[in-house]
Amino acid sequence: KHYAVAYSLYSKGNAHSLQTQYMDAMKCYDEAVEIASVALGSRHDLIADIHIAVGNVYLRKCEFDDAKKSYKRAMSIYKAKKYGDNDPKVINILAAISRVKQQEELCV
Repeated sequence: KHYAVAYSLYSKGNAHSLQTQYMDAMKCYDEAVEIASVALGSRHDLIADIHIAVGNVYLRKCEFDDAKKSYKRAMSIYKAKKYGDNDPKVINILAAISRVKQQEELCV
């Protein structure tokens, strides 16, 4: 039940993010992480997915340091679960971190 609530909040946050309603998205993500952490533990894939979504919001807002922190939180979850460097989840985070670096260079 709690997973469903956390996932629903994560999905709602994604919908807000797509509509550039970033404050509403972040509220949903914060609540989703809180519920998921209690229900599933702090190292669940859903929590990593939420951190990635938060990183994407920060990237869209050009808050690069916060974006990197969020992506690294997700990466730490995947590494703790022993996902290898060739795992699609790890590859996606590395690509996201690379996008942050590219965006930073464009803003100089």
